[in-house]
Amino acid sequence: MPEMNWDLLKSRIDNIKPCDGNSNTLNKFLIRCEDLINDYRQFNDAQLSKHIFQSVQEKLIDKAEILVGNRAELTDWPRLKEALIQCFADRRNIDCLVQELTRMKPFRNDPLMNFGSRIQLLRSSIAQKISNNPNITNAEKVCQINHYDKTALSTFIAGCSGTLRNNLHLKNPASLEDAMAYLNEFENFEKLYGNLNDNNRATTSRFNSNYRQPYSQPRYYPENQTTTTLSFR
Repeated sequence: MPEMNWDLLKSRIDNIKPCDGNSNTLNKFLIRCEDLINDYRQFNDAQLSKHIFQSVQEKLIDKAEILVGNRAELTDWPRLKEALIQCFADRRNIDCLVQELTRMKPFRNDPLMNFGSRIQLLRSSIAQKISNNPNITNAEKVCQINHYDKTALSTFIAGCSGTLRNNLHLKNPASLEDAMAYLNEFENFEKLYGNLNDNNRATTSRFNSNYRQPYSQPRYYPENQTTTTLSFR
């Protein structure tokens, strides 16, 4: 049996990010905890197993702590894991997720960056479903995930309009992240160009308001002029 390394154990526990009930990060949390518990099961130490389980429980925060972490009947990892899945796992099947991915549209008056972020989260849920499918090979998983990466990119470009969409087609980005990076550049350029135009208009306006016509002496046109009559005697 290998010698117990407490510093390594503490480091591995610290490296597990807390679980707040977010379905998009739940799978990673479960995998990290599962690996940790399985790796130290070989020591066959009840106190060590209890310590690790309690450390995992302490990682539950916010909704996860309220809905799962405080339940007294969840006294071991399998029960705790099942409760987390029941409460927070995305229940939609992959067909439903793919259908939503292909039909996503930006919300009215919502920044396109937010639209891209929503696509990223949905694409992540699809990738998790594929990764957790035991009935397909790793090569098939990679192929399917790459396919839905391209679908996510197409959905994002379709949600853009006007000059931005045309530029994205010409730019031909390789991924959704590349397209979002170009969007950021595009919006910064538009903002800078708009500010320059505003400054130019303001300068022109100030120049026009300060400009005066050259001063000229008004011509004098006397009114009601009295006519003087000269008489010769």
